[in-house]
Amino acid sequence: FYEIFSKKRPDNKSCLIVCNTVQRSIDIFNKLKEKKIQPLYYLSTNIVPAFRLDIIQKIKNDLQENKNPVLVSTQVVEAGVDLDFDIGFRDLAPIDSIIQVAGRINRENCKTKTLSPLYIIQFQNKNGDFESSLVYDSLTREQVIKALQNIDEIPENQYLQLVDSYFSDISSKTAFAEARNFFNSMKTLKYDAENKNDCPVSSFKIIKESSWTISVFVELNDEAVIAKEAYNKMLNKDFSKKEFDRKYKKIFNQYIIAIPKKFAGNLEEINEYTENIKLVSNSFWNKFYDIETGFIRNTDINGAYIL
Repeated sequence: FYEIFSKKRPDNKSCLIVCNTVQRSIDIFNKLKEKKIQPLYYLSTNIVPAFRLDIIQKIKNDLQENKNPVLVSTQVVEAGVDLDFDIGFRDLAPIDSIIQVAGRINRENCKTKTLSPLYIIQFQNKNGDFESSLVYDSLTREQVIKALQNIDEIPENQYLQLVDSYFSDISSKTAFAEARNFFNSMKTLKYDAENKNDCPVSSFKIIKESSWTISVFVELNDEAVIAKEAYNKMLNKDFSKKEFDRKYKKIFNQYIIAIPKKFAGNLEEINEYTENIKLVSNSFWNKFYDIETGFIRNTDINGAYIL
């Protein structure tokens, strides 16, 4: 990826890089840091929420001062983050996600920025698999590739046409079969069924539960220490849940991240009465948490291909 990055991004341009996986985003950040790219920032759900706003504000300041920062991120930057970069790179994703990232490129529609491209690329893991195939279903990938194939450039005034074409095509495919089956179950009052593939009403969930991640509380500073102590006092009935919710819940949640369970094997529970939150203690947080990239994971640098 660095070869693509260095060829496409001039030194005097700010840049946004959006990856599909946290691990890939960390790998890219570390590679750019190794190459002494500055100013360089990282933002993903691997960072505790308490620190994310501060990172965003630092990037805004650099953008306003024309320091041309580079941000490596994940899908977390696609919505609700008001930043404006000169160019960008996005791993293959659904068209609506690509358009979201495009909205972070020349967001202010500055006329002096005559060329503000978003390059669509494909990252591969060490097994040679495209990482987009690990995040999105095969139909979604096929339809995105079909929409973008044989097109060198899509100007902004053609975005709407691209989106309409993409969703018109994908809605006619089997991607919406499950939704139609649920709707039919509601009409026929089929609440349950032995085969959950029949889509009975009882198996419908707006947000699917994740069985491979676990919540981790990172006790990074005094504020986190106080919030954790308050949480334990609530569990031990030293004061009420209502009091905890009013005084500490918001702060407590600001130090929780979700990570794959395979990385949390050596962590203890935050309290003997709960098994759904692991703890990175204040006494050794720097062994498990990096201030720049968040929770420490295994790294793996591999290839990238521009689409």
